Amino acid sequence: MQSAPFIRLTVPFIIGICIQDFRPTAELPLACVLWAVAALLCGIIPRNAVVRFRLRPAFGISVFLFFCAAGMFSVQLRQQLEAPLPDGYTRCIARIDDNKGEKGRSIACTATIKQLIAPEQKYRRCEQKIQLYFQPNSSSRALILGDYIIFTPNLSPVSNSSNPESFDYASYARRKGILYSQYLPEQSWRRLGHLPEKNLKAKALQYRNGWINLISGMPLQEESLALLNALLLGNTDMITSHRREAFSEAGLSHILAVSGLHTGIIWWLLAGLFYPLTRLNLSRLRYPFLIAGLWVYAFVTGLSPSVVRACIMATFILTGSLIRRKVNLLNSLFAAAFFMLLYQPYYLFDIGFQLSYLAVLSIALFYPVIARKVMGKSAFRNKIAGILTVSLAAQIGTLPVAAYYFHTVPILFLFTNMLVVPLLPIILGVGILTCTATGLHFHLSWLYHLTDALLHYVISVTEHTSSLPGHVWHVWLEPRHLILYGGILYFLYHAVALRKKRHIVFGWIFALFFLIYDTIVPLKRVSTGWIVYQDNTQTVLHFIDRKNNFLYSPDSVADYESIRKTSSNFRIKNRLPEPVAATDTLLSGNLFIRRPYIFFDHKRILVLDSVSWRNKTSEYHLPLDYVVITSAYKGRIADLQPLFSIKQVIIPANISYFKSYGLERECRQLHIPCHAVRSAGAWVEVR
Repeated sequence: MQSAPFIRLTVPFIIGICIQDFRPTAELPLACVLWAVAALLCGIIPRNAVVRFRLRPAFGISVFLFFCAAGMFSVQLRQQLEAPLPDGYTRCIARIDDNKGEKGRSIACTATIKQLIAPEQKYRRCEQKIQLYFQPNSSSRALILGDYIIFTPNLSPVSNSSNPESFDYASYARRKGILYSQYLPEQSWRRLGHLPEKNLKAKALQYRNGWINLISGMPLQEESLALLNALLLGNTDMITSHRREAFSEAGLSHILAVSGLHTGIIWWLLAGLFYPLTRLNLSRLRYPFLIAGLWVYAFVTGLSPSVVRACIMATFILTGSLIRRKVNLLNSLFAAAFFMLLYQPYYLFDIGFQLSYLAVLSIALFYPVIARKVMGKSAFRNKIAGILTVSLAAQIGTLPVAAYYFHTVPILFLFTNMLVVPLLPIILGVGILTCTATGLHFHLSWLYHLTDALLHYVISVTEHTSSLPGHVWHVWLEPRHLILYGGILYFLYHAVALRKKRHIVFGWIFALFFLIYDTIVPLKRVSTGWIVYQDNTQTVLHFIDRKNNFLYSPDSVADYESIRKTSSNFRIKNRLPEPVAATDTLLSGNLFIRRPYIFFDHKRILVLDSVSWRNKTSEYHLPLDYVVITSAYKGRIADLQPLFSIKQVIIPANISYFKSYGLERECRQLHIPCHAVRSAGAWVEVR
């Protein structure tokens, strides 16, 4: 604390941000300020020296409460910008902030509404970020940063998928400032023109897009182009979900996001470039050039938060070297975090921000401890041990957080990092050289072949690693498990690094409380049941029969890879095995399928996919517990009544809005319970 005073400011600031975000109140920040003033007065009013000495912690308490209140106020200011849009406006003008490319059946773009237009042609200024989904065509594909469009607003609040254990996208979007979304068909909008923003962030994004276009035009393989874009600029839009998953399972996902690792490599490359200045007795002149070079790199990457954080830290360290002052790494780390959160408190909830800071913090704390145990006299051994030690120290801090968000633990991360990370300086250096040569119109074929070979090597390592059996461990963590892990690390660090042996006992007691809680309140897991997932492209049924796990889609063309990803979080939490794709004829345990009938766990299910039931009658009405309507069915519910006695109708999300609305209305008229997945969320019946 004494050597890193910014810890005293940043920690309470973070606590205040968390309190205000999870439990927003208007009174608590003001109450914290009053308590801070009261604590400060308690420490300075007494004249008696003995009393003032006893009350010396009052100043620390006052500082803690004041910065905790500052964190709350910073979130309050952001929450005031989340006011709903006013009604009564027929058109709006928006600026395109980012074109994320074609995904599925639409093109996703982030935009900012700049003007609202009333029927009387009255204009009202606005600054509301929204998510737009365009129907794919040549016009929507050509949209770029700075384009202005006009459209009729029919905005819907950003909502979550209702699938069990799905990602909380609504909170993620809200913390990005995005509250609304809208789908725009081809004829519902038009482009007005192009007017780029004048601020620094917009300029940086323009330069970044220019470099992306430059890289995309190189004569490299498609996968190499995508990887080079990610390594140099942090642009992962071109990387497929399959390739991204392979990098994650290999323990190399951190190299795809431009962060402190990449900034450190650029620092090292720049230091080599400016090394001749030391020979000219101008070594101190290197530091301003290094600072300027790092911020130019941050500008080219679009001023991404992780690079800005690394550049702030580097600026502190280099400035200290310039003025011949020793800089504390932890103090620089927390100073960078404090200023970034002061600018944008919601950075705290960004996964990249958390992993980036935890990696540096973990390296700063645990690398010296581990290095003392493994370093020897051999220079070659020390280089290999240094690479492994840095990777291990970073994983100590980031692994549980990454497992909490992504539910995977790469078993071979040390091996893959040893194969790839030492080559990153060469890969980035060659990549920058290739981009520079291409920008200057020097098309050197040998340089392109070298770049392609290096990038293909990284891809090959991830492919081979992700294909090995047992290369990844799927795990589900609750927030309390992160607290347990952090507490054990705290006590372990004090016991080993600071040689306070009694902290081992404290650590055991701390862990014991959590183990007792997990024993008394065990995590509930699903053993039997079935689900109709909310999927807008296909009908997805998931049957869980204890240890058997089946996915079934009655559609003619089913994307089982997409279905597997939709159900992955639910399967991992409940420790279910990899799902089996069920066929139209199946008998296994309690599940019997003979299309269009499904018998599962004493329930009769009809998959309604044709109109062959129309105009047919029967004296005996077959009782059905559920009827699942597919997009292929063109008839009415009433056509089934002469044959079946229906207890429940389920309408999947891939049924069009108007068709779903008509079927819901018919069910109400026939007094049949109806569950529309599109509006009511996924159908879940489990125990």
